[in-house]
Amino acid sequence: VWRMKHVLEWEKHHGKKPQGKVIIFLDGNTLNTHISNLELIDRSTHFRMNKDGLRYENQEATKAGISLAQYIEKVSSAKKKI
Repeated sequence: VWRMKHVLEWEKHHGKKPQGKVIIFLDGNTLNTHISNLELIDRSTHFRMNKDGLRYENQEATKAGISLAQYIEKVSSAKKKI
């Protein structure tokens, strides 16, 4: 059974990846599988980041994009409840 290297690296440090989560590369470089370049996020956050272009080559900018995507998802969810 083949497994992706970045998933193996994540699991080596944090345990099994939960279902419904995605591991992304903070600097956008899929060859950089160092644990400091990997981040675990929800699929909905991942979708929002892709939809709104919130991925960057800079790790800090991508982390800000994650926060913004999560904020947008919460606002959207709250609007649906009204």
